[in-house]
Amino acid sequence: MNGLIEELKRRNVFRVGVAYVVVSWLIVQVVDTISDPLNLPEWLDSVVVVLLLAGFPIAALLAWAYELTPEGVKRTADVELSDSVTADTGRKLNYAIIATLGVALAIFAYDRQRLVEKVERSQAMPNPVADEVESTETRRASIAVLPFVNMSDDESQEHFSDGISEELLNVLANVPEFKVAARTSSFQFKGRTPDIADVGSQLNVAHVLEGSVRKAGNTVRITAQLIEVDSGFHVWSESYDRQLDDIFAIQDEISGAIVAALSETLGLSSGEISPITAQATSDENYNDYLLARELIRQREEISLTEARGLLQRVSEDDPDYAPALVQLALAWYLLSDTGQTYGSLPISETIPVAVDLVDKALLLTPDDPEALGVKGLVNFDDTGDGEASLEYLRRSLELNPSQTDVRTWYSNSLMFSARYEEANRQLAIGLEYDPLSMLLLMNYSYRLIGTQDVDRLQPILDRIDRLDPARASSLRASLAETQGRMAESVVHFIEAMEHAPGETRYRLDLGFQFLRLGLVEEARLQLTGPEYEFWLLFNNSDFEGALKVAEAQMNAAPEAFAIRYSDNVASALFRLGNYSRVIEMGPDVIEQMPEEFRDHHWMNYEVAASMIVEGESDRAVAYLERFVTATESDIRSNVFAPPRRYFGVAQAHAALGNDDMALQRFTYAAERAAFKREWLSPLVEHMEQDSNAAYSAVFDLADQRFAEENALFREAVCIDGRFNQWRPLASTCNVEKSEAMPEAAEST
Repeated sequence: MNGLIEELKRRNVFRVGVAYVVVSWLIVQVVDTISDPLNLPEWLDSVVVVLLLAGFPIAALLAWAYELTPEGVKRTADVELSDSVTADTGRKLNYAIIATLGVALAIFAYDRQRLVEKVERSQAMPNPVADEVESTETRRASIAVLPFVNMSDDESQEHFSDGISEELLNVLANVPEFKVAARTSSFQFKGRTPDIADVGSQLNVAHVLEGSVRKAGNTVRITAQLIEVDSGFHVWSESYDRQLDDIFAIQDEISGAIVAALSETLGLSSGEISPITAQATSDENYNDYLLARELIRQREEISLTEARGLLQRVSEDDPDYAPALVQLALAWYLLSDTGQTYGSLPISETIPVAVDLVDKALLLTPDDPEALGVKGLVNFDDTGDGEASLEYLRRSLELNPSQTDVRTWYSNSLMFSARYEEANRQLAIGLEYDPLSMLLLMNYSYRLIGTQDVDRLQPILDRIDRLDPARASSLRASLAETQGRMAESVVHFIEAMEHAPGETRYRLDLGFQFLRLGLVEEARLQLTGPEYEFWLLFNNSDFEGALKVAEAQMNAAPEAFAIRYSDNVASALFRLGNYSRVIEMGPDVIEQMPEEFRDHHWMNYEVAASMIVEGESDRAVAYLERFVTATESDIRSNVFAPPRRYFGVAQAHAALGNDDMALQRFTYAAERAAFKREWLSPLVEHMEQDSNAAYSAVFDLADQRFAEENALFREAVCIDGRFNQWRPLASTCNVEKSEAMPEAAEST
């Protein structure tokens, strides 16, 4: 054996083996480094490793069987021992190995430093949520309840299994020691078989509860299991076979078992935590309640009306079932026509009903988080007491912090109270509980767009892009608009419609954006229906036609909704020069507006401008000052303020004689293509400001920028095949209709 080892050494087999291993390691590192930049296939690394492993015995065999001599490579058997130069070859191999090891150590040190820098960058990278709020939650005390799988033969029972999951979620959310991921995020995994570690990472939770529901006749089997994310270990699992009339007892039993399992894991005594018992009702009522709640989440007038009918039946059958009363109150409120809701009922009719229902629920369950949240939502419209509304919402979130809707209502209420920083912080807190909530993500994004906080916006935008590319495109459009890139903004709205061609909101967004770019005929293809005819005529300078449409709409609307169209009537009258009628009706229109919008509305300027033209300048000052104060406050507070708001406030400053501020605001708007000269108020000509050199220069700049943005838009869209669903009109691209420029009818 010693002789064999000595012969292996003499023939440099060991040295060749060491050299082969070191060089192979270097090759693997090089392939790994260049794979991403060169977009090499993922399997290449594995193939290289397999080939190198296969080559090792071949290299050893060659080192044994052959020898490098001054005359070239010869078989070892053919070389006399006295003529062998293996010692010299061995020394050369030693030098080569040392040099290769040096390179390997350098690469290792470089990789280590790069890894350290990567970790440091990731730690230093701003987290758009964490930067806003310092959480006191511990990851170990957190849980996500995934939607239980419906194992029943009847697919219509899907809402029943969802309801079980959600009731468990609500019960656990009432345990102060637990951080429970909100429904919106946990239900993102519905219909999938997700990796538990991935769920934990995306929702930032330490435990996941999953299970199944099998319903047959009057019997139900519920299986649940609690899993620890980091280890994949099943902390607890159980199956329950019960009669359906005992479903609420099952929920209490499961939630109690989970609380006990988690309390042991977290080292909490059983006296420290106790879940809230779900309120019981009949099986039929519970099914209708679950279905109605799902319909309400759709936020559509048809589904809300259907939900209201179901909940009214439940409440008639079981007047003391508080959860149904709460959801019925919410359905009534959301069926209002307030501009922020989804129905067509006068708020004067819906609010009294909603308030009565939620007050009944609170008498039955004074500490119910959902009831307190809905009370906070409807209270402001009922009493106008903003502080009381905030207190209801605050109390609701203290009891159940994972309520996405309530968190959004609370944030919006803070915005109306001009508490902008706290409003944004509340959205950030909401995203801790509900990181995949599109409602929170969109609201937070619009706030960041308003403040131009692009650094915080980008990671949120990336998250939205993965969840819903259409919404991401619409946000990019809004960002581009606020930054003065009007052409790019319109292109992004087109992309949003391309991603979701059936979504009405993107078609309408695109239509109004076309109007802002002066493309009325393009807008007409998107803004279909009589409700948009006023804006199409008005933006095409057909003020007579716009007035007729607005008057017809105002006269046909119920009295409570006349305000919706009366400001359009006044705007058309103002453009037609009928200033006396504007002065006659305008002040009443303003006073009928919701208080939080009253001072910000453009009608203040139109009334004031009419007064100035009619020789009542003293009366005009109050309207101008309230409008300027409110708008400038929004601008200073970084509330969403696109360039067109600068255009409006500039005209108000000019009417007040604040020429320096007016020119500053006009310039800002002009540089961002928010207006063109012909859109200026008639008051500008009346006050002869258009003949003033400073004003004239900025108006020329506005026209130039407007033309440039139109040219950029045509350059971007007048390309055959650029979009799948939308095509520009031939007139838009200033070319004859052809195959490359299809008929307008094809563009939608």
